Amino acid sequence: MLDLVVQALDAHPDWIDLPEARRWMASAARSGELEVMEELLRRGLTLDDTYGGLGLCPLSRAAGDPAVVDWLLEHGADPTAPGVMAGAAAYGSVETIAKLVALGGDLRTRTGKPPSTPFQIAQRLGRGEEVLSLLRVEDFDARAWLEARLDPLSTQPTPAGAPFALVQSADGTVCTLGLCTHPLAGMDGRVEVLIRPSQDQAAAAWPREWLLSVVHRALEAPVLQPLNTIGNGEPPRPLGDGIPFVGSLTVDEEHDGALADGTPVRLLSLFPLHPGELALARQDPLRLIARFQEAGLPDEPVADPARPPLA
Repeated sequence: MLDLVVQALDAHPDWIDLPEARRWMASAARSGELEVMEELLRRGLTLDDTYGGLGLCPLSRAAGDPAVVDWLLEHGADPTAPGVMAGAAAYGSVETIAKLVALGGDLRTRTGKPPSTPFQIAQRLGRGEEVLSLLRVEDFDARAWLEARLDPLSTQPTPAGAPFALVQSADGTVCTLGLCTHPLAGMDGRVEVLIRPSQDQAAAAWPREWLLSVVHRALEAPVLQPLNTIGNGEPPRPLGDGIPFVGSLTVDEEHDGALADGTPVRLLSLFPLHPGELALARQDPLRLIARFQEAGLPDEPVADPARPPLA
């Protein structure tokens, strides 16, 4: 293969920028042709270049051969790149999996079609317990996961018998804790839900009461999906005394986690809305978000009753 690659690139140097060259790199990684990979690296390809619709990199293609994996790592391949751990799981290479885990490889990321964790991939392909034991994620620790995002935390009282707790950070953000251990109708994964009051509302009761109301409804109906609108009754009424908001929009936070079986866990924010905003969100939530951006509102959905409604 080396002679063919050299001849092709000598005749057509610009081919190094085409998908075909990345296919050569992937093929060489899978078959362990180190000289081919060295030649392609010399001509400008990198080990981060991906090939195919799943975006696989050379390291993911070589994951079944520990010697090639070592060579790629020594030459700068990223052990945490998407698909690498999935490739090792698919090949069932204990040595490669152990090395990737030690280097920070991600056991929670879901890749492929259908999206699957490395554990699920190995399990589906019938890999043995030695492989599965390396890929099995410990039981999800919701408190530790949230503490990294809402530190410091203080537990808030919840109604007797509530299947979750509330925690509150120093900046007033109130978040559910333990909701993700309960299945929610309409959700493929699980969620924790938060509301981020403005500084002067951090001690107010209405953000916590609204969060509790929404979550208790969610345990009975599929209302916790990104970009869902939730009104406070019909017709919607203010969320509290002196509070102009009559409902909220659920917004995806930039954080995620997973349960031990690979089930994804997401954080959703409740973004309280004025009456006209709620009406627009029910028609076209993406248009409402665009209007917020045009108005220069912060990226974080802060629940600030002093915020004027959109014109």
